Amino acid sequence: MKKQVVLIFLVIVMIASFAGTAFAEPPEHLRWEQPLYDVVDCGNFDLILDTNTRISVTYFSDENNNPAAVEYQYKWNGTMTNTGTGSVFVDSAVINGRRLWTGNRDNHGIYYHYNVPGAGVVTLAVGRIVWDENGEVSFISGQGFYDMFVDPGEYVMLCESLEGQ
Repeated sequence: MKKQVVLIFLVIVMIASFAGTAFAEPPEHLRWEQPLYDVVDCGNFDLILDTNTRISVTYFSDENNNPAAVEYQYKWNGTMTNTGTGSVFVDSAVINGRRLWTGNRDNHGIYYHYNVPGAGVVTLAVGRIVWDENGEVSFISGQGFYDMFVDPGEYVMLCESLEGQ
């Protein structure tokens, strides 16, 4: 019995001594809120974006405690005002993403969707987009992302859909 207790004790000591190098640190979670105010020039009118963004970020390490990946989520709620018509639209979206320290970045979620009374959803960008380690778009699925991330002028689609609304 005494040998078994000593053996168990030695195994526990060995496991404890290697635990620091054999296992990654637990993920680190950060959360904060950040206001966003932006004016988009749409030519004949401006769009005033006034939102509050809740940001959640989780950092992951590898078994050697080197940075391995980060996952993030952006949730924003606010308003978008068309200065030409005075119309105010609810601005809300959720974007999830993951970036590997090797370079790839992957975003998925809803970027733009506005319900206009009498017209329904006037613009929508939703789906998944992946950038490679050089920052080039390597994959797109869904709708509306090509106009936002590949063709210059991220807000062209948005301005066109809300003109006169």
